[in-house]
Amino acid sequence: MRNKRLFFVVGGLLFLSALPQLRGQGPRLSYFFQPGTELGWAYCRLESRAGSVLRIPFLPVVVTGTIRAPIGTDDYSRDVDVAAPLIFAGNGIALEGVADCYQGRRSDWTFGPIDLKGNAVLLCFNFPDSIEEKAGKEFPLRRRIEEAARRGGAVVVLFTAKDEFPFPTVSYALGVDPPRIPAIAITRTSAAAIFEASGFDSAELFASWTNTGTPPESRDLITRLRLHIEGAFRKSETPNFLFRYREKELDRTEMDRIAEVNERALARLLDLFKGAGELSWKKLPAVYFADYDSKLFYTHHWGRGLASDEGIFMVHEGEVPSLGLAAHENAHILATLNWGGTTSFMNEGFGRHAEALVADPELNDRQAREFLRNGKLLPLTELLGHNIGQPGIKTDVGYPAAGSFVGFLIRTFGLEAFKKAWRLEDRTDEEKAKADTWSAAFGKTLGELEAAWRTHLLPK
Repeated sequence: MRNKRLFFVVGGLLFLSALPQLRGQGPRLSYFFQPGTELGWAYCRLESRAGSVLRIPFLPVVVTGTIRAPIGTDDYSRDVDVAAPLIFAGNGIALEGVADCYQGRRSDWTFGPIDLKGNAVLLCFNFPDSIEEKAGKEFPLRRRIEEAARRGGAVVVLFTAKDEFPFPTVSYALGVDPPRIPAIAITRTSAAAIFEASGFDSAELFASWTNTGTPPESRDLITRLRLHIEGAFRKSETPNFLFRYREKELDRTEMDRIAEVNERALARLLDLFKGAGELSWKKLPAVYFADYDSKLFYTHHWGRGLASDEGIFMVHEGEVPSLGLAAHENAHILATLNWGGTTSFMNEGFGRHAEALVADPELNDRQAREFLRNGKLLPLTELLGHNIGQPGIKTDVGYPAAGSFVGFLIRTFGLEAFKKAWRLEDRTDEEKAKADTWSAAFGKTLGELEAAWRTHLLPK
């Protein structure tokens, strides 16, 4: 299918031998929602004035579409620090003629509009009740967060009736500013604990909600929430990059070295592909993390790296990246800016091809040849539609196979023919069926191209 948004995983695998071995690309979501997990950059808890504390495991809601960042951090420019009373507001839906979940039982036991200003609001964003059925599609998660912000809320605390470990994002187009209010996702178990802390029988509350199809009465709770997220990242600018990083994870000297490698890699790419016509470059954010856990927390993306029109998001594993890896990352951006979108296979193939040109010309052919010798080189028909980076054998094979095949195409037919195939692959399956990419770009079928490529891989 046509890519609506362009993204690609960078270096999700580490090749430890001739055959690549899959590594974990980040913790499972359950890790963040374990009561015993402590994050070095964030915490959430219920606090009483007398001193009791209940830790609440959570993940932030992440904004996509502009730069990937937890909502409320203003694109890594400010910390989140909230200490506020907590209010329960059902589904968080306020739609004239349907429902207003901000009408409820107030702290003085009168019924009416609940003042959200300066308060935290707890809500379920998909409980299957009558209000959700009538207005859920008209009032999606993004709108519920905006409604809480409009009413002066300090933070939105979300739980879900459907997913054990929620992982929500909200998308905003360039030029559209998301609200500054932070929002976090917790488990239903944590939501139950919050109700229990306010004196309610959570099992009875959820059972009644399910049986009646009506949310419990919205109300002020007797609990107070404290939330902290380190969101103010240090910024460092070079001629072609806007680097951002958390100082407690990475120091300035190390980031200066990373910046220097990226600048050299981009210069090398511009020289290597100058025959492709004039190439433009857009200065994008490049956000670096010290490990997979913090990258997943802040971006909601697994893998060592992500390069997209939102920016570059990388795990820095303790050593300054090689020139080849930096070339791989930046090749994705360079190609996308100048040639438009395409498939994961073509993107990763071009990234790996650029990496090989800069660091090791035989990198991809050597690894693809080893798969071929062991009878594990999958047919291209199984790889072309695969999102390379997802765990599994198709990704293990996909990285070197894509790099080797793309390199073969460019060397054999030239960059102009490859650029044509790049663009033609960014079509629907129906369009490709009517007009074959490979015949149009190279004058040969995919089967003929694959046969020639495999012959190329065989030892002379």
